[in-house]
Order: sequence, then C-alpha cells, then structure tokens
Amino acid sequence: MELKKYLIFVLLIPVFLKVEAPTNEQIYTQDIQDADEQGLLEDKEIKRKSDQAQGLVSKAITLIKKQGIAASCKEFMDAPRWRIGEIYIWIFDNEGNCYCRGLEKDCLWKKFGNEKGEDYIKRMLDIGKEGGLIDYKWDNGYSRAYVKNITIGKKTFIVGAGLYPVSSVYVVRELISSAEHYLKATSFVELKERINNPTGVFVRGNIHLEMYSFDGVCVANGDQLALIGQNLLDAKTGDGKFIVRDMIRIAKTKGEGWYDFVGVSGNQPARVFVKKIVDHKTNTPYVLSCSYYTDITEKTVMDLVKDAADFLKANGREAAFREFNTQLRFTKGDVTVFVYDMKGNMVADGRNPAFVGLNLINTRDSEGRFVARQILDMANIYGKGWVSNALSNSYQVAYCEKVSVPDGDFVIGASYFPVLKENYVRFMIDDAILYLQHHSVEESFLKFRSNDGGFIRGDISIFVYTIDGICLVDGNNLNKIWSKDSNARDDKGVSVLEHIISTAKTGGGWLKFNLNNAVCNIYVKAIDKANEKSKPEMYIVGSGYYE
Repeated sequence: MELKKYLIFVLLIPVFLKVEAPTNEQIYTQDIQDADEQGLLEDKEIKRKSDQAQGLVSKAITLIKKQGIAASCKEFMDAPRWRIGEIYIWIFDNEGNCYCRGLEKDCLWKKFGNEKGEDYIKRMLDIGKEGGLIDYKWDNGYSRAYVKNITIGKKTFIVGAGLYPVSSVYVVRELISSAEHYLKATSFVELKERINNPTGVFVRGNIHLEMYSFDGVCVANGDQLALIGQNLLDAKTGDGKFIVRDMIRIAKTKGEGWYDFVGVSGNQPARVFVKKIVDHKTNTPYVLSCSYYTDITEKTVMDLVKDAADFLKANGREAAFREFNTQLRFTKGDVTVFVYDMKGNMVADGRNPAFVGLNLINTRDSEGRFVARQILDMANIYGKGWVSNALSNSYQVAYCEKVSVPDGDFVIGASYFPVLKENYVRFMIDDAILYLQHHSVEESFLKFRSNDGGFIRGDISIFVYTIDGICLVDGNNLNKIWSKDSNARDDKGVSVLEHIISTAKTGGGWLKFNLNNAVCNIYVKAIDKANEKSKPEMYIVGSGYYE
C-alpha cells in the first residue's frame, strides 16, 4: 500500500486552530504586520539569481539575433560564459521541442510540456511575449525561470534560464501564484477541488493552501478536510489572535499581505500570506491563504526525539506512548513524535493516530521507497541518524534513534521538510550511502543516475568516484562516467578532484570551489563496501549546490 493513498483519510495537526469566543476588545487584532513592507521576507538570494537569469537571457537573445539559432545553440552548450552556477540557457520552440538545454544533451529534440496536466510550454509562451518569470517542475524540483520569446521567420522560440529556489517564502508565493493562474484558466469550483486534495499540486510538504469566505467559513483546506464547512471566525492562535478575522481584514483592506502569529502546537512562530481572490462566475470574494512555521530546524527535530527517548526510558512504554499520541508535550509546530517496533508496527504517532497498530513494513513513499524498512535499516546499522522520503510533492527527512527499554526495542523518530540546500545535500548523501550498503553497485549507480530514482532533485544530485578518482556516477550526466578529471581545476585554479579525494579519505566534509562563474559547496563522504569476495572497496559519495 502506498503511503499517499491513506494520507487522504488522515487529519494532520492544525497550524493555528483553537476555537474560543472573542471578547469585544479582541474582535480585531491591532498588530497586523505586513512583513513585505518591513523587509522581513525579501529573499535576496532568489532575487539575485532571478536577475542573473534575466541578464543571461537578454544577452542570449542579442546573440541569436546576430548569428542565428544554430550557431547560438552550439555556443550556449559549449561556452562557459553562458553558465552561472546552476543557471544556464535553454531554448524550446513554440511546440515544446528542445533545441538547447545547457549540458543536458539528452534533452535535444525531445518534446516537452503538458506533463501531469500542466502545459508549462503554453505558459512560457504567454509570459515570454513580454518577458517574465515562471515557476514549473523539472527534474523532481521546482524551477523558477526567466523567459523571453524571439521570432525567427515563422517560428517562435522560448529562450530561458532558471534556478531552483529553496525557501519557504518562495514555496508559499509559488503556491498562491499557481492557484491564481489556475483560477483564471479554469473555475473557482475546480480550484477548490484541487486545493482539497491533500496529495495534489497545491501541497508542498507541510505547506498547503486554504480558502475562506468573507464570513469566516472554511471552503477549502489542503491539510484538514474536516475543517471544510466550519465557521472559524473565532479560531485563535497560540498568541491569542483571531487569525481568520484578521486574514479577512487584510483581504478586504489591502488585497494581500503577510501576517505573523504563534501556532497552538508547541507555541512555534508561524507566518501566513493572505490573498484576495474572486469567483468571477458569482463575483464572490474569498480569502486564499498559505502558511508555514518559521523556526523549525534540524535541531528542533533532534531535540524532540532525544526528549522523547529519555521520556520512554524514564516512564516505560505505556505512559510514553500515551503521551506521544496526545500532540501536547511532544509537538513543535507540525513536528511530532512517531515510534516503530522492530517489526515495522507503528506503536505511537502524534501526527497520524490512525496509523497506530498498523504494520507499515511494506509502505512505500511516492517514489516507491519502503519508508519503515529504511528507518529500521538505518537504526539497526547506526543506532541513530537521518533518513528521507518523498512525500506531498516534497522531500521529507526524519531523525530517528533506536531505544532499548525493558518493554522492548523501539525506533523513535520525528520528521520535517528542510528548506536549506545544505540540508538537502547532506540528507541525500546519507540516503545514497544507505542504499549502496544494501544493494549492488550496479543497481545503486543506475538508481543514482535515473530521474525517477529519487536521487535527482532539481540541481542537486549524487556523484560517486572510486578512491583513485574515476567517476562512476554524476547525476544524469552520462558523459562523466569512467572519466578521471585529474587535471580539472576550478575557476581559480584549485584542483577539484584532488581536494575531493583527500577530504573523503580524512573523514569527509564540506569543500568550496569556484565553478561555472559561481561558488559551489560540495559535501563528500567515503564508504567501504564489501564486494562479492567480501573484500572492502572504497567509494567517494558526494553532492553539492551553488550559492
């Protein structure tokens, strides 16, 4: 049974819900904040890279006008000046045929667009008439690209360059923007149905859309279907704000804005973006909102698991599991504790109590990986550590510890959705090492280079070298396999391969290079794997991202 199939029937933890009648003084909260005006939410790195993409596209169009498509495409693929980190030039024609996509030569002449119901080529053509930014899915990640059209003869070409933003603010704005576009292209009823799908396109991990009428009735919720139809005017946040009333006021008076509050679960700070939309068929206004917790980190998750482990050791199985299932003490925002026994039975789960008592050993994530088996394998091998899986159109990681008490052996864990590329890289490497330890090298390398293998997410992928520097895998870049780039230097003349090998041999760690006109952070680890003759064989596993 796939995990996503029965997530549809499970109610998740509310971000803010606690209903209590307001006093007259509390009907309107006075401290509504517009975080955009305060400059709190400006993501300078995303804006910087978006500007770089726009500049690259403008230069590319100038070159195409000068020397034509063929010569320009050749230069875009070969010349280093047309790449800034993960940003490079790509070209589609008006039918979606790929003429150029950086170093990804396997894309040439393939036809793209209208995948999983989203015709991003049509959207690119529309936006490219004037030039602008578009968000779309590519290589299992969400890309933001600047696109501009150019017409040569009777054919129109889309010239673009993009990046892979990682930011909760970006995800929120992207979901709101996508919903607005979907409303224009379809209808309010269809948008509402899409939002109400907990595994649908308007969910990114723990971030989802909600809609309210101006009288406070919840009409759509991508997380808690049970709230639909309820009037939540009196719903209070952890810091006493009447959030639905305040969101309505923002929509009525300003049209849109950010709003800060404290969630009920664990008193964690959170933020919501509010947007007024209109059902044009009935001319009825609604509040569209999207929120996230602002302070959930790797440390939050680890501390929660360690506290739960100590509580289990001190209080025993029955008392501990009862406490874990209450969503009170062992909850921080949307992070809760879960517990498996060593056979894959879920014995406690603060987020999904319906799972308690079920054996989930054969449960798979959305990419086909066995979730419980992966957790138990890690716990049996290392005792504690991180594992990851694909869930709700995003990348979820869980920290788990094996705990032995008189009542038995258990694995306690808690999960979250990281929003830093540094975390993505480290967790993906740990995943790759765990996979390599339990599968043949051939099966592992095929998995690592496949777009459907779970080890390519946007601009982040896995590379593997032998200890003497021969490349065995480099994401989906097949040209690198069996090469040994002993003479490869970064933009400042530093030997890349030499530093990767020496760092891996001395325990692994982070490296910083200047590559493709940008700063690249690379993390590497060494792994000993026994071959068929039980002899150890060392591999270097790594990944990286551009600043």
